[in-house]
Amino acid sequence: GEQRSDTSFDFQARRSDWSKNEYWGTVLASCFTLFQVVTRDQTNEPVRPVIEYEMAIGILIALFLVITWLSALSTILGAVVQAILMSARINKEKQEAERKRIETVVMNSIVEIFTEADSDNSGKLSFDELEEALVQHTVKNRLSVMEIKPSDLRVLFTLLDEDGFGDIPLQNFFR
Repeated sequence: GEQRSDTSFDFQARRSDWSKNEYWGTVLASCFTLFQVVTRDQTNEPVRPVIEYEMAIGILIALFLVITWLSALSTILGAVVQAILMSARINKEKQEAERKRIETVVMNSIVEIFTEADSDNSGKLSFDELEEALVQHTVKNRLSVMEIKPSDLRVLFTLLDEDGFGDIPLQNFFR
């Protein structure tokens, strides 16, 4: 814009209710004035005469406001993202703990099924004992809750019967 003489600026400043030294006289006063501009407290009073004197200062103040607000929004966004990530981590830990608890319940139930199926208490499960257990209503219910098909247990039995004798030590099911 068109440069005006210092007397013109003094005249403009005298017309307002403020003293230029009060708002811009020191670095601390200037910082406080800019803080007032950012918080929208007395925005026009300290800034308008300065902008009327030199339009380039108005552009600098607008740039200052944009950078300040973007910085504030970035800080707020960072805090929100951090809270979301912490919440997600806590939820993941809870889900993992629940998964482990369910696995423990399932394994205990399977141990109980095979232990009850060992009708002669030999510590070994024969294919016939497994077949007898699979027709029992309580065993069928447990397996369905765990989403295990009886045919899967038969295949497992065949795979674990390495020596082909038709009986498997119970601990082989749980290694």
